[in-house]
Amino acid sequence: MGEWQPIETAPLESGQLLGWFPLRDGGVYIMHWDNDSYASKPRPHWGVYGWMWGRKTLRDFQPTHWMPLPEPPQ
Repeated sequence: MGEWQPIETAPLESGQLLGWFPLRDGGVYIMHWDNDSYASKPRPHWGVYGWMWGRKTLRDFQPTHWMPLPEPPQ
């Protein structure tokens, strides 16, 4: 699957990636680059599918690392 990479090296236009977010004890979420011009800081930011804490919390706890999603089963 690969190793965790610093978020600064993440490909912005790659679609979905796995991201490590430092929320509470940390967590791994499927994320995507959100170029939302209406968002508050940071703008743009990494968005998360199925996020349940609200947009402000998501923007306050941006990912620190990423890796590609694994290949789907055949």
